[in-house]
Amino acid sequence: MHPEIARSIKAHHTAELHRVAERQRLAAQCRAAGRPSAASRLLARLRPPVRRRPEAFGLRTYLTAAEARQLAADWAGLLAAFADRVDDPRRRPAGAVPFELVVLGRQVPDLVGAARGLPGPDRAS
Repeated sequence: MHPEIARSIKAHHTAELHRVAERQRLAAQCRAAGRPSAASRLLARLRPPVRRRPEAFGLRTYLTAAEARQLAADWAGLLAAFADRVDDPRRRPAGAVPFELVVLGRQVPDLVGAARGLPGPDRAS
């Protein structure tokens, strides 16, 4: 994972943890003040409406330049179907929550191919 993406994810998760802690603190204050229904409403917002599943997935394969362009176009088309929800809350279905998707496609060095022919523990130098 690119270091900048990792930093961004860490910052997002840290902010989320702080948000959860603040809601829990406010809920405890509501309960102490004799307002359990207000505490319940605050805590209900903490329950993740989207099931926790792996947030990242990846695949390393071999593509031609044309295939890479087509794959990028396909992803852009899939994601575009949801883009109008950002600016127009009326387009969001009930229960929709902010959700971020990051799609990264890039050429990487062929380290396996580069390593062919190098001496190893089972090869004579």
